[in-house]
Amino acid sequence: MAEDEATRIAKVESRQDALLDIYSEVFRALDSVDRDKYDVERLQQLDEALDPPNEIEPAKAIAVLKAILGSTSEDKLQLEGFNIAPIDGGSSVGSYVRSETKKLGIGYGDFYPFLRVKGWLRA
Repeated sequence: MAEDEATRIAKVESRQDALLDIYSEVFRALDSVDRDKYDVERLQQLDEALDPPNEIEPAKAIAVLKAILGSTSEDKLQLEGFNIAPIDGGSSVGSYVRSETKKLGIGYGDFYPFLRVKGWLRA
């Protein structure tokens, strides 16, 4: 049986601290990404999306994680192009986010209701 939107929102909210920990690791990796490997537009999107972990609004951090996994026209952040950026441990940022969110029991589709109510999806 599929979870309703309220249940999916509660799931993401209840794991917010762990998601912020994941964001912190992603921030470290993307803040030091080789900027020569990306075009100006992508780098501008990245710079607008990333805030230091101790300053970022939690919903924005979660929007960053979702956008790395996959960006659609609904997303205000477009970061899928950084999915393959390296992260400590020899993995990619996308693989790391996918693995860590899976451990928390959060799937890609669970992000949508949360981001919608928090204003991180286009109307």
